[in-house]
Amino acid sequence: MNRMKKRKFERKDNGKGAKKPSQPFYQSPHFVESFVDVPDRFEKNELYIVERNRKRKWLMLMCPNDCGRRLELNLMDSKMPCWKVVVRQKKVTVYPSIVAERCGAHFWIERSEIIWSHVNGDTLF
Repeated sequence: MNRMKKRKFERKDNGKGAKKPSQPFYQSPHFVESFVDVPDRFEKNELYIVERNRKRKWLMLMCPNDCGRRLELNLMDSKMPCWKVVVRQKKVTVYPSIVAERCGAHFWIERSEIIWSHVNGDTLF
């Protein structure tokens, strides 16, 4: 019988299960009203949220895997696939996980930190 292996997630750990305090990877997000307000090129640690009439439409970020690709994530329930973004105290959490199809990067953004996905201790990309 073939069973799926449990995924392991990389976290900074002090050996006692508690997460070490660390600097968030991403800065607090930039809120803009339109795609045209997002620069063609921006820093890897910047996030842009396109929001109109208090409705979030898109999240834009550069792939953290150094491939240099811009990722555009849909935040609208009316289209699939769809992600959710939570902004608390200038820190961003995105769910579900993000897969960059071109380079194979698979990661989460939790409290503005990147959490890479691993299977059996190996990075997926």
